[in-house]
Amino acid sequence: MYLKKLELNGFKSFAKPAVLEFSSGITAIVGPNGCGKSNLVDSVRWILGEQSMKSIRSQSSKDLIFSGSKTKSRLGKANVSLCFNNQSGCIPLDFSEVVVSRNIFRDGTSEYFINRNLTKQIDVVEILAKANIGHRGFSVINQGMEAEVLKYSPSELHELLEEASGVRYLQLKKRRSERRLKITQTNLEKVSGILTELKPHLRYLKREATKVERREKLKQKLARLQSQFFYSRIADLEKQEKNMGKERKDLETKISELKKEISQLNQKLQEEETGIEESRKKFVSSQNELEKILDERTKLSEQLANLKAQIQIEKIQHPAGPKRQFSIGPEQMEEEFKSIHSVLKKILKLEDLTKIRNEINKVLGRVEKIVGSPDLVKKIKTAESKQINKLLEEQKKLERLLEEIDKQYEVQKAILRSGQRKLGQERFFELERNLRKKKDNLTDLESRAREITWLNNQLENNFKDLKQDITRAGMDYDSIKTTQNIEKPNELPEQLEEQISHLRYKIEEIGNVDEITLREYEETKERYQKLTKKLEDLEKAKQNLEDLIKELTNKIRGQFEKNFQVINDNFNKYLRLLFGGGRGYLKQISNSQFPASLASIRPASRQGGRSGRQGGLISNKEDKGDLDEEDSLETEEAEKEVIKKGIEIKATLPGKKIKDLRMFSGGEKALTSIALLFAIVGVNPPPFLVLDEVDATLDDSNSQRFAKLLREFSKNTQFIVVTHNRETMNQADVLYGITMGEDGVSRLLSLKLEK
Repeated sequence: MYLKKLELNGFKSFAKPAVLEFSSGITAIVGPNGCGKSNLVDSVRWILGEQSMKSIRSQSSKDLIFSGSKTKSRLGKANVSLCFNNQSGCIPLDFSEVVVSRNIFRDGTSEYFINRNLTKQIDVVEILAKANIGHRGFSVINQGMEAEVLKYSPSELHELLEEASGVRYLQLKKRRSERRLKITQTNLEKVSGILTELKPHLRYLKREATKVERREKLKQKLARLQSQFFYSRIADLEKQEKNMGKERKDLETKISELKKEISQLNQKLQEEETGIEESRKKFVSSQNELEKILDERTKLSEQLANLKAQIQIEKIQHPAGPKRQFSIGPEQMEEEFKSIHSVLKKILKLEDLTKIRNEINKVLGRVEKIVGSPDLVKKIKTAESKQINKLLEEQKKLERLLEEIDKQYEVQKAILRSGQRKLGQERFFELERNLRKKKDNLTDLESRAREITWLNNQLENNFKDLKQDITRAGMDYDSIKTTQNIEKPNELPEQLEEQISHLRYKIEEIGNVDEITLREYEETKERYQKLTKKLEDLEKAKQNLEDLIKELTNKIRGQFEKNFQVINDNFNKYLRLLFGGGRGYLKQISNSQFPASLASIRPASRQGGRSGRQGGLISNKEDKGDLDEEDSLETEEAEKEVIKKGIEIKATLPGKKIKDLRMFSGGEKALTSIALLFAIVGVNPPPFLVLDEVDATLDDSNSQRFAKLLREFSKNTQFIVVTHNRETMNQADVLYGITMGEDGVSRLLSLKLEK
């Protein structure tokens, strides 16, 4: 990883866009004094997160923007961008090239971007710190800083070596955690105090709200019971409505069918009545016809009987043989004739032909008795005369007529009997009884239908009353009707109603409670619970922060102890190299071992006494108006921290017995500080290092040693050196020249050197 490119636009004297491309070796920036070389160094410090205006040789943020000249108007914005080759992944971002940009406007607004994405300043500092890049430490060393390090107090030097040990990121986390721990502790005390004040007031409000809670529980139970009761009532009324609807429909069907049957029966009765009338007419006609036949038959029977009697008389009066002899006397004969006459009259009244024959045979038997012996009768029968033959023919004729009349009589009698059967009213009466029964059923059904109608009206009134009861109870009829979550009650509706009345009485007995008190209780309770939860979270956060600080402290201490010996060895090595001998080492001391002159002096970095080009490795924080949270934290913690550990620098130069650094010459101090700086850089080399005229006080021989040391370190670290030293220029791979015209604008000239 190395710094690939630096772009400036509007920063200090660079009013026009300027681009400096760097190789992975040594880049030298040269030019006359006042041309703007150090402005390049300031731009790098500024974009890496520097907030102190004194460290970048300015009074306010407006001084960072080109302020104009006689020929060039001032600008309203300054922009600086650093482009890093991140193929090695040292910067923890998933990009092979990372561009960090910072803008500043005349109103003091400052913006950070990483690959054109707006970012917070602390995020930029933290990301670069993970890659061992930062405005503090050893990414940028201004002119005079190399000698300034020898003036550090033991505690400052200890802090400097801690940062050099690659624990910058861990220090940031530790200091941020310490600040958070302090804030957490303060919040813990505040929350505990508030909870202590809230407890008695909450107890008082709880006592006041107990009635409300009890009342609310009773209301909830009442609402549940009312829901069950109303749900049960709705279900019962709907069931009644459904049953009545079904019964009404069945009644309507039955009434319709009965009316249809009654109509059919009425029609049948009319038809039956019409048939009876016709049958009656036919019966009367047949009866009249039968009477005529009977009259005619009677006449014929009389004629036949008279004829037969006449024939007998004729036979008696005109015997064929000797004179007739009668077996009885005249008086008896007269009586017999009267008896025969009576029988004949009886025969006339008979209808049955068989009986008529039998009666006639009886008459003939009596006649034979009158006439006499069978022989005489035989003689009379065998005696024929014309008169008797004639009478006999008439008799046969009458008998034939009588037979025909009998046939007509039987036919007419059958017709009459059929008419009698049709004339029978049993069917009519049966239909009439059935009709009357159905009419009675119809009356009953219509009566039930009217009753159903009345019950349905009553049911509608019950529904209205129930809806009013539900509304008065503060519930919704449709919600109760359609809900699926209401438990089916185990009690009867009467029992539920009794429980509801009892609960209402209890609620009324409790009475109303001040809603303001209830609301205050709920708010206080909620606040108390939140504060309790917050207190638990704060205690947990405090424990986590203490654990984290302890862990970070151990890591920092372990890594510092590991690298301190390496730095110590490197310091001795580079000091011997630069001076051609001698000895140098670093000594750890405790607070009690600090020299009185140093222990009582406030560290230089905390005094803010340096200005101009002497920025110090640990930046001044006087300009707190533009500080971020992390820098402010470091300043506060540094001011309040109790010094416990420190480091002293010990050096002995070849051929001299002087051990006090304050007695060294300027050149000796410069070489000693350079040996210490390179010893520190060597233990954890940064990806790039910007040096601003650190070789200004060196003579030719020392410059050669410095240049040699610079070339050796360029194998692992990219160097950007602002210099006037020829030996340093000779070591450069790329040479940039800075010039400034009459317009006050810095310009670039570049030269790539082939070796």
